[in-house]
Amino acid sequence: MKHALLGVGCLLLMGLSWRVGAYDEVHLKKLRAVGSCLSCDLSGAFLYDENLEETNLTNANLTTVTLVKLKNFNTAITTGATFCSTVMPDGSKNKSGC
Repeated sequence: MKHALLGVGCLLLMGLSWRVGAYDEVHLKKLRAVGSCLSCDLSGAFLYDENLEETNLTNANLTTVTLVKLKNFNTAITTGATFCSTVMPDGSKNKSGC
């Protein structure tokens, strides 16, 4: 019985921690709707075929984000953004801010 309770407790803790470090869905929706998301958490998001022309991502958390086939990412404003282990549009892995 003791081992069963311990096992259930471990599973609950794993389930509760599953989204730690995951992006905020509200922030991603805001980015897509408004084209701006200051200080937002997009960590772990997969951004594919997005148009980020002049998008304001100032102070955004872009840790472990995968950026694939983006349009105009070079015009996005990323001042103060964190790019730790971010896969950039050219396929390279950005390690700044780690």
